[in-house]
Amino acid sequence: MPVVDTAQSDPVGTNISTVTISAPASGVAPTVETVKASSGTWFMIDIDNTSNSSDTYVKAWDVAGGAAVTLGSTSPEGVFLVRGGGRTSYSCSGGTAFSAGMKICAVTAGGTAGTTGMTGDVVVRILYS
Repeated sequence: MPVVDTAQSDPVGTNISTVTISAPASGVAPTVETVKASSGTWFMIDIDNTSNSSDTYVKAWDVAGGAAVTLGSTSPEGVFLVRGGGRTSYSCSGGTAFSAGMKICAVTAGGTAGTTGMTGDVVVRILYS
């Protein structure tokens, strides 16, 4: 799962991370990806779910890069819904701070308990500083 950071000259955010969350193999839990291993502020999250016919939920945690997230029991700080076959962007004009780091994962159910991965890849782009 490659994570590509692109430096930006925009005064709102300084980086865009593009995270491709690949569909897990049958019976395998989805992977929790590290977006940023230290504190920062996110301004926009764009989720491309066009490879899936079902709704997808992108969960976000405020945890340090080396800290573990247990999918299904670690409560996320945010859950972002994107409809099956769609693409959705969420923005926060003043930004939302994360104090330790940011990790994300894509699953088929919202809340803490959802642990089933999607059948197709999901691309998440996050504008942050």
